[in-house]
Amino acid sequence: MAKTLHDHLGSISADKLPRTFQDFVQNTRRLGVPYVWIDSLCIIQDSRDDWEREAAQMADVYSNAHLTMAASGSADGQGGCQVVDHVRSYGPVDIECRVNINSASSQALTEDSTTTFRLWSRDTYPVGQILRIDPLTQRGWTLQERELSPRVVHYCRDTIRWECCESRATIEFPWSDGASFDVGRLFDGGSFARPTLIGIPNISSKPIDSVTKQRLTWFELVDRYTSRSLTRQTDILPAFSGIARSIAAATSDEYYAGLWRSYFGHCLLWASNWHVGRGFRQHSRPADYLAPSWSWASVKGPIHYLSWVNGYWHSFNADPDPAYAPQLVDVSLQASSDPYGALKAATLRIKGKVGMAICKQEAYAAPKDHLNVTFTAGHQDRQTLLGMEGGKLDKVGEIRYDVPLCPDCSPIGKFTLLWLLCCLNSEKTADGKTSTFAIALRGDDDVEGETQMSSIVPKRFRRVGIAWGIDPSFWDKAVTITLTIV
Repeated sequence: MAKTLHDHLGSISADKLPRTFQDFVQNTRRLGVPYVWIDSLCIIQDSRDDWEREAAQMADVYSNAHLTMAASGSADGQGGCQVVDHVRSYGPVDIECRVNINSASSQALTEDSTTTFRLWSRDTYPVGQILRIDPLTQRGWTLQERELSPRVVHYCRDTIRWECCESRATIEFPWSDGASFDVGRLFDGGSFARPTLIGIPNISSKPIDSVTKQRLTWFELVDRYTSRSLTRQTDILPAFSGIARSIAAATSDEYYAGLWRSYFGHCLLWASNWHVGRGFRQHSRPADYLAPSWSWASVKGPIHYLSWVNGYWHSFNADPDPAYAPQLVDVSLQASSDPYGALKAATLRIKGKVGMAICKQEAYAAPKDHLNVTFTAGHQDRQTLLGMEGGKLDKVGEIRYDVPLCPDCSPIGKFTLLWLLCCLNSEKTADGKTSTFAIALRGDDDVEGETQMSSIVPKRFRRVGIAWGIDPSFWDKAVTITLTIV
């Protein structure tokens, strides 16, 4: 606080610090490092100017740290850097044994044997998931601490874990223990291009080049980050700014409210992840301004990109047809002191194919863990888009809304008029078919539930959802115009 700044510049009584801070200081001294950086001590907590100035330097703070200590298993500042005895593993027990390769049997070794196996007991809970569910890893601000720091030591509930650019280890297995980390760091290995695609179908029949890997890595970072929580949702961009700044420095790309200029059409194709973790999560757009509607940062709730939606794998087309790709005309950002941080307003001008469709509000069906139904209104997990052709309505694709539509404004059985901006075509399937993806828009002044098909183009639009499975022929009758999206 500003009122204690003068006194704290002179000294801080150790016994007045939370237990976790005391442990940090003691461990730092044991390492022979003379300085420690703790955000709540080094940032004036009631000064917005100081907070913005320091938040803009997070990338430098973490990437240049000698070591980052994370009290991953502590729910608050009093938890300390301690391993919980009743959770930790027991051991070790080193057993020497010989493996008979021919019979796959083992027996006790003689004195001249050199093969040793180390055994530890552990809790029945999958050890690889503990780091993911530890309290610290649920917080949005801590993602960039882990991703950007060259070395991190995690004081977890069950053990102490170590991560650096070349190794992952634990007390039990100090030489290497990859099994104790269910999710690795994306920036390790000398590059930030390491998307984790284990267990997911091949995204393409083509080799994945380095640029595509970088883009997929960004999408995974957004997925990981938005699955965490923030005390203040207005921190959604500042708490991610260190990672964004580091990537911008590495790629020389331009950053706009969570999206990148070099593959802007791809970046527009984010989707609210309605089913994440242990069940349904309802998304919202808070009253306080967070970001423009075309940015994932405008929505409170888990976000993922359209590569994996509703049980279907949509290939990432690294080489899209320019005929379906929008052209970025201009982006206007009203930012604070940090262009990667909080925004006051933002406007996008983009040129592309635009078509009209309507979406009928269907009866509500309770969401399930693996939803395979087409209509789920109320929470709008998936809805069918309809287009007018030959005097009748035909299905043209499917939509997922960013946030639920207002039930009072869009009653059951009513139609909602949408404008679709084409963003990308998919790769061809084995049978030679392809489809397109789009973002769904409404006029900035439109009333939800309006059904009039009109040729009058709104002056400004807001994004309301994402659409997929649209046949390329839909765009034959579309118009190519420049839109303003806020």
